Amino acid sequence: MKNRSQRLFVYELILALFILVISLSVANTLFIRTMTQHQRNQALMKMSEKMVLLTESIQNPSYELKELFYYFDQDGNHQITQGSYELKLEIENKENYQLIHLVLRSNTNEELLSWDIVKVVE
Repeated sequence: MKNRSQRLFVYELILALFILVISLSVANTLFIRTMTQHQRNQALMKMSEKMVLLTESIQNPSYELKELFYYFDQDGNHQITQGSYELKLEIENKENYQLIHLVLRSNTNEELLSWDIVKVVE
């Protein structure tokens, strides 16, 4: 009887360790995914701030568009070369105004943010 109870104790101990390892793995996976999503949200906030500042600048009558593409890295920081995100400005010239489309896309060509600006041309 003593030998059998020791064997059961070892089995229970192994099962408890197995459950502990699985629960720590699941918790770690959830933590990593949450942090990754948080970093993406932070980057999206930075890029949307840049888009708002760009929108305000474009609406200024004396502002001339110089760049039609803006690139951002994974953290939302502006880059000169192609990065993880791309902000594209498309201009439609009308008689009395310009319609400017701002479209933010990821490197997988997924549209993340977009809006239009109307700039009056005199």
